Amino acid sequence: MKKYFLLLIAASIGLSACRKEPVVNEDPNCPPLKEVSLLPRDDAWMTSLDLSGTCLSLGVGASGGCAEHAFELAWDGSLLKTLPPQAVLYLHHESNGDMCESIISRTVDHDLGRILDGNDSEVILRVVDPSGNSRSVTYRP
Repeated sequence: MKKYFLLLIAASIGLSACRKEPVVNEDPNCPPLKEVSLLPRDDAWMTSLDLSGTCLSLGVGASGGCAEHAFELAWDGSLLKTLPPQAVLYLHHESNGDMCESIISRTVDHDLGRILDGNDSEVILRVVDPSGNSRSVTYRP
């Protein structure tokens, strides 16, 4: 019994020694990703995609102009087993019932620390808009 106990302690010490420090973005203007769920998916499109460190900047557009619009970027927590691995991110848009026909545009920033945490290799970040169109950018550590 003592032998198994010592083996368990040695294994837990060995596993904890391999943990890396989490990737953290200190920028308060770059919030973390949301979990994919039943977020609204009103029509919207992407106009640009840029990666600076762990902060993804996404240019978005939609029709409206008479109500407040919310844009979120969500991830289901998985990486596709490709070389390099891919994270598929989903753009969600809440138009709040805005039926106006002006074009609105803005930039949405999100911290990708959850995706990149502990990953020492390239990751392809594919963003899919509510219409199913996608754009990609590659993260290189």
